[in-house]
Amino acid sequence: MKLLKAIKLNYTALVKALENIYEDTKLPEIRAKSKGIITQMKSFNFIFSLNMMYPILKLIVKVSANLQAKQLNLLSAISLITSLNTTLQNFRSDDSFFNNLYKETVQSCTLENISIPEVRKRKVSCLLDSKNSSSQIFHETMEQEIKINCFNVALDNMISGLITY
Repeated sequence: MKLLKAIKLNYTALVKALENIYEDTKLPEIRAKSKGIITQMKSFNFIFSLNMMYPILKLIVKVSANLQAKQLNLLSAISLITSLNTTLQNFRSDDSFFNNLYKETVQSCTLENISIPEVRKRKVSCLLDSKNSSSQIFHETMEQEIKINCFNVALDNMISGLITY
């Protein structure tokens, strides 16, 4: 969590430091690695993931610390995990949480001159959609695409990992 916070708070300085390493070093392996990291860090997906995971992991770390308390009893532990599960489900179903994340990501990308990718167009198999075999777009906007393909999937995985029987 501390590393994620450091990256989020020092993003611009980290990118500049990596760019300096890339420009100043003559070692091909270091140049290649620094260029690769810069490319990843200057992507919309990286910024969105950073913004998405920060509040979620902050919550998980808090619950984890409480679960490690010496005086913790079983009922309290179950209550903490149930509460975490409920909060993650609320994140998943509350459009305002996602909308704020997306808005923050767009603002960060604008400040850092990172382009927001276009919606990927995909063909639907003729076998799945025999009425129309032309290209179709599953998502109208990048916001819709990243919500369905990234945000919801990540939260679904976390929630399913917390299900208690």
